[in-house]
Amino acid sequence: MQLSKEEIKSMIEAEGSFKLQNMEVFNMDWEDYIKKADTRQLVNLYILDNHFGEDITDDLFRRFKEDVFDYMETHKCQIF
Repeated sequence: MQLSKEEIKSMIEAEGSFKLQNMEVFNMDWEDYIKKADTRQLVNLYILDNHFGEDITDDLFRRFKEDVFDYMETHKCQIF
């Protein structure tokens, strides 16, 4: 199931934490996204590790990767 831009905007604003001023929708190349996420992880690890500690950042990126793969499986995204 793919939500419309209006449905997504409505859900975000109904939650109450955000008011959207601008929203763009685009298709993702998930394979490229995962490669970039791995690169970002290396850069961010240095910054985040120094601030929060290595255990927290390792768990953060592990959970993020699981969430991405769960989303891809649920929405039948092709990885490779």
